[in-house]
Amino acid sequence: MTDATLTRDHVQPVRFRPSAPEPLERDPGLLPMLFSPRMSRNVLTAIPREAFERPYRQVKVLNLTYHGINDPDAIKRVFLDNAQNYRRPGFVTRMLQPILGDSLLNTEGDAWRGQRRLMAGTFTPHAVDAVTAVFARLAERSCDRTPGDGGPVDMAAEATRTTLEVIDEALYSGQTGMPFHEVSSLVRDVMVGTGQLRLSLLLGLQGLDPGAAQRRARRAQRILARRMGDFIRARAAMADAPDDFITRLYRTFASEHPHDEAIQLTLDNAMTFFVAGHETTANGLAWAVYLLASDDQAQTWAREESLAEAGR
Repeated sequence: MTDATLTRDHVQPVRFRPSAPEPLERDPGLLPMLFSPRMSRNVLTAIPREAFERPYRQVKVLNLTYHGINDPDAIKRVFLDNAQNYRRPGFVTRMLQPILGDSLLNTEGDAWRGQRRLMAGTFTPHAVDAVTAVFARLAERSCDRTPGDGGPVDMAAEATRTTLEVIDEALYSGQTGMPFHEVSSLVRDVMVGTGQLRLSLLLGLQGLDPGAAQRRARRAQRILARRMGDFIRARAAMADAPDDFITRLYRTFASEHPHDEAIQLTLDNAMTFFVAGHETTANGLAWAVYLLASDDQAQTWAREESLAEAGR
């Protein structure tokens, strides 16, 4: 049967396509990526079509070679089986330094292995099971905040608030003193200002970038780091501190590093989880809700699975 002979009864429903930039037909090159307002603010708009279709592609930018991998076996080899052969370029570490410091996500080699060993116990299945009650309680609180009149809901804002509350309570016992209404705009400024592709970023001079978004990001970063640092120092001085993630992390670092270094390493990792960790999770959650909203069948499956897990 050809398209011309299709009747109404045989027409297939149009497949839903999420809102996304249309891929480019070829690589735009470095200069357009740096100076095009659209590309510099959203690097996804600079990705060519072949990056989504080929299992491997290689692109040279300045004196660096970019390797794009889409094949699952190749990804496993690079990130797991033979990771020591695939080191992160130095400029990428410098680029992430203002946000991540020397945290787990911005170190490699022995430093990475050491921090990974220290944190492994926090994310075992047993440890995660121990805080599922927190997840459930905060999810219910999020549902209670959602109006039941069928009107529009800003799920990106709600997902950000919920994931921030989860991290604050599950990892820091809700004691950071940084509530959502104060933190959300600071986190947004950090992510927007540091997420733009700028020449200063490639040169490792982002601390001198005069752009308005970059200045706001540096200010927000300083405020968040100062407040988180105050919380960690107060927690480190407590004799009867709660036995949560941040306490165990500091005590473990303190057992192997001088006091000031232990505080800084704890701060770097706390900021990583608090800022980058909740922001990426919130975006993934909001995107998932957006996709579910367009697919009645997927909503039904998700509801049935959730009820089965809840024993209802």
